[in-house]
Amino acid sequence: MKRHLYLLTVLLVFILTFFLRFYKLDVLPNGLNQDETALGYNAYSILLTGKDEYGHHLPLYFKSFGDYKLPVYVYLTAGAIKVFGLNEFAVRFWSAFLGSLTIIVTFFLIRDLTKRKDIPLIASTLLCINPWHLFFSRVAFEVNVANFFIVLGVFLFVKAVKKNTLPMYLFSLLSFGISLYTYNVTRLVAPALFLFLMFHYKERIQKLSLVAKSLIVVVFLGLLVPFVLTLLSKSGLSGQSAVLIFSGPAKASMLEFRSYIAQLPRVIGLLLFNNYLLVIWYYLSNVVSFFSTTFFFVSGGSGSVSVGNVGMFYIFEVPSFIVGFGLLFKNKYPFLQLFGIWFAIVLAIIGLSTGAPHATRDFTMIVPLVVISSVGLLTIWQWIWQQKPTIRKILLALSIILVAYNIFYFGFSYIYRFPIVAAKTWRAEDKALSLYLQKNESKYNKIIIDTDADFIYTSLLFYQKYDPQKAITTSTYDNGALFVHMKTLGKYEFRKVHLEKDLSISHTLIVTGDVPSNKYQIDQIGYPPRHVVLYVDKAFPQYPVIDVAYKMFTNTK
Repeated sequence: MKRHLYLLTVLLVFILTFFLRFYKLDVLPNGLNQDETALGYNAYSILLTGKDEYGHHLPLYFKSFGDYKLPVYVYLTAGAIKVFGLNEFAVRFWSAFLGSLTIIVTFFLIRDLTKRKDIPLIASTLLCINPWHLFFSRVAFEVNVANFFIVLGVFLFVKAVKKNTLPMYLFSLLSFGISLYTYNVTRLVAPALFLFLMFHYKERIQKLSLVAKSLIVVVFLGLLVPFVLTLLSKSGLSGQSAVLIFSGPAKASMLEFRSYIAQLPRVIGLLLFNNYLLVIWYYLSNVVSFFSTTFFFVSGGSGSVSVGNVGMFYIFEVPSFIVGFGLLFKNKYPFLQLFGIWFAIVLAIIGLSTGAPHATRDFTMIVPLVVISSVGLLTIWQWIWQQKPTIRKILLALSIILVAYNIFYFGFSYIYRFPIVAAKTWRAEDKALSLYLQKNESKYNKIIIDTDADFIYTSLLFYQKYDPQKAITTSTYDNGALFVHMKTLGKYEFRKVHLEKDLSISHTLIVTGDVPSNKYQIDQIGYPPRHVVLYVDKAFPQYPVIDVAYKMFTNTK
């Protein structure tokens, strides 16, 4: 390919990257999930008051529904809200922007490692249209931002090795450090990957002066200090213990298994099924379960992390993964070693968590997987061109049809199917309810929102642009064992509704889910219409259905 044509192709890939991630960013997905509204409102509160929703001044960790969020995305979003206002676009801006930059950095990283033109272009194109990366770049997922800083850190480290300059090593370390405080899993992935790079390029590192090497170590340890100091706190790793294989649910599974062999001699349990061996077995099971073809190529994760009917990668990449991993193990492309170890590091770490495979926790392995797939795809392409003309044309035609259909199937699923089938998951009608309440709240002394309706209070705060200082002073919370619920907020009350009893309270608006209607119902909000398709007597009748999201009741006339 001629140089000017190659540069034009690369530019078009970069333009497509930004277009796919910013097109209708505020309405696809068609609603903000609870983590997005919490993140956005806390950023808004920080911007206006310097405090989070609980009144903590410039916190390092943000309490959210009983969990703790790391600070980078929140503070970045405060800047986006300053520019764009408190809206869906501002909340998702940094994920879309840094997700786009990830493709560009990946291109230059592979180019520096390979000194080739074909592999960087193929890899960046695959990542540009990858279902997993596209989905996560269009939602305020902290892991997507963390992944950018990890990829940037690797790129800067490779640059530092090439130029052997201390500043570039420090910039790389800083990038890894930012990822460390962006998403929980990267608190383990980032240090492990940086240490691997130090070992992988140890011969070049040894050429640095003693002062330079000492400074790298000091900065590395310095970045770890806040992490280490909070390691055992609720905001540290102990706060994430519920998702680890050492957690209570995992131990309950072990105890349940041992209960079946309780009648056997105790020595058998102690030797073969003690806690240590069962944890190891649980860990190995997690690692093996990661290799799920259904997850990667068929249906992906749940409705909150994928479109639900397309895998995290395309089906046409199945052979490219097989060939790519084969080439990795054969060491035909030495640069793949770096990406193979990168993949192995993430795999080893996520094996410590429950629920594998997990689209969010596993996300930092997406770049090495795409690179491995791109090498396999290139090899398959080269093999096709070596065939006889007739066979080559047939294979090319079939390949183009498969690739095009796979991509279009994902695109149409994301734009048309996903907003309807995932409307409840993505809280599509929370905005409508929040604005309805804001418009009508002056008519009532009290507004009771039924906790069974599954309306999240951060939606109210976010869409109403609720005054943060007023929220801090008037809100009360119910600190449950696993989840924090808001109890009161000004005239709003969040609790279980007993409709007949609560209707006796004068000048009160009651919001519930889909409960039986009565004469006191004044309005309702429904999800987008969907079709139920049945097979009856060799026919396929379709029934349009509108599910009720919220109903409003009052006895005030």
